[in-house]
Amino acid sequence: MYKVFYCDIRNISEAEFSQELANLPPLRRRYILSKKNIDDRKRSLAVSVLISRAVKNFTGQTKEPVIAYGQYQKPYCINYNVHFNASHSGNYTAVAVSDSEIGIDIESLREYSPAVAKKHFTNDEIEYIAAAKERPARDRRFFELWTAKEAYLKMTGQGIHGGISSFTPDLSSGEPRSNNGIILCYERRLDDAVVAVVQRGPKTSV
Repeated sequence: MYKVFYCDIRNISEAEFSQELANLPPLRRRYILSKKNIDDRKRSLAVSVLISRAVKNFTGQTKEPVIAYGQYQKPYCINYNVHFNASHSGNYTAVAVSDSEIGIDIESLREYSPAVAKKHFTNDEIEYIAAAKERPARDRRFFELWTAKEAYLKMTGQGIHGGISSFTPDLSSGEPRSNNGIILCYERRLDDAVVAVVQRGPKTSV
């Protein structure tokens, strides 16, 4: 089972930003305030607040999660038996929480680079993108593939160390699907962004 929680940073007022910032540990506050761009500060704040609220909601408990970092700096929770992963892009921050390993990636929709696709994608994946007749549909297809691959790398904790080609979705049905024991799901709550969630094992989404 997994849940995904979202924050639109455009909805964070100055008062809310100051209030939530004051509730964070000093080290995290300094890290957030070290960012020069206000939107970067809001995204960083949203990650911290959303992880806390997501873990508490998922477990039904109220104690504050204690976060540590493992290999490749993948964060994990010390005092809860849950897995989580966070991502942000543009105006959105997203956090996925699960009872099994999980990765999430969110990308705001924009024009994709064919050169990037050629460098990182298989021939089948490039053909899948090109098969869409309109440019917006090709852009969405590119980011469907990109977010699936990024979410996989974030689930494993490898990040960029694993290489974007480490996971290839099954395209035999005409759209990206689960492959090789990896469960791939897409969140559909945002019209202007693509959100992919990747897990190991059976999927039960709520």
